[in-house]
Amino acid sequence: MAASTAYACRRSESVFVCSCSNARASSRFNAPSSQTRALAVTVGGPAWPVSRAAHPRTAVAPWRPGGILFARHAHTLTGRSVGNPYLYGGVGVVLLVVLGAITIRIVRDYERAIVFRLGRVLRAKGPGMVFLIPAIDRMVRVTLRVQTYDVAPQDIITSDTVSVKVNGVLMFRVVDPSQAVIGVEDYISATGLLAQTTLRAVLSGAELDALLVDRESLNSRLQETIATQAAQWGVEVLSMEVKHVDLPDGMRRAMARQAEADRERQAKIVAADGEFEAATALRDAAEILERNPGSVQLRYLQTLVEIASEQHSSLIFPIPIDVLSAFEDVAGGAPAE
Repeated sequence: MAASTAYACRRSESVFVCSCSNARASSRFNAPSSQTRALAVTVGGPAWPVSRAAHPRTAVAPWRPGGILFARHAHTLTGRSVGNPYLYGGVGVVLLVVLGAITIRIVRDYERAIVFRLGRVLRAKGPGMVFLIPAIDRMVRVTLRVQTYDVAPQDIITSDTVSVKVNGVLMFRVVDPSQAVIGVEDYISATGLLAQTTLRAVLSGAELDALLVDRESLNSRLQETIATQAAQWGVEVLSMEVKHVDLPDGMRRAMARQAEADRERQAKIVAADGEFEAATALRDAAEILERNPGSVQLRYLQTLVEIASEQHSSLIFPIPIDVLSAFEDVAGGAPAE
């Protein structure tokens, strides 16, 4: 079938827009006999054959070097090639945020980061930003601050066979972060369990009196024993102290009675010492008066003054000492006659 085709071409920017009209209908596309088709042919491109089987939709495709775009694909190619710049920018920002959240970690000033890369430990990092490789690096945080651990009450039998319950408090800190992560699975739990066993071992060999009175030496022994083992895990033990000793009720009552008896004994000793000192003072005074008879007369007159100064209804007049001495001489000489 012959068909007469007329082409009318015009140039629009860098694209030739050709209008093609057919006098007869195409049996291939079942299009109307009078039909206008638009073809976009790039300028300066290779000689591509122009097919007259164009679609009835008329549009101008954007310029693409080295190609011929039919009108059917013009609206789709325009959206795909140009697109929305704000959409692409938003997607890029989201990707950057997600990538930063995966690869960047912030380590505080009192922390250190232990990074495992493919299972191998790198050096301790921090403080500041730490960059990780996704799916390859794994980070473990370790704090360098002083930590406390409350040792649970332990049942202990002292060397003098007294059953008591003792608890304590442990203070420690990490000085080697890498060793604290590699040397033990959980350095906090391991240090706490070590403190419990050491508390039972050391205090079971001490007497009750030492446990109640001499705690400083026991605390020093506890700290030295725990520090020796914890140093292998990169942990420094600052102190280990006995916090509370819980005695049985019977032992408490016995100790209360003993304390009361001790207080009574001490009171009696103090009273006896006072009486002894008073008797000694009286003896010394009698010896002094015996050596100095005039002192006796002065003491006699002082006693009269004290009696006269008292407000009594009856007056006691003491007999002079010299009169009594005369009577004593007469009484002493009568048997001799």
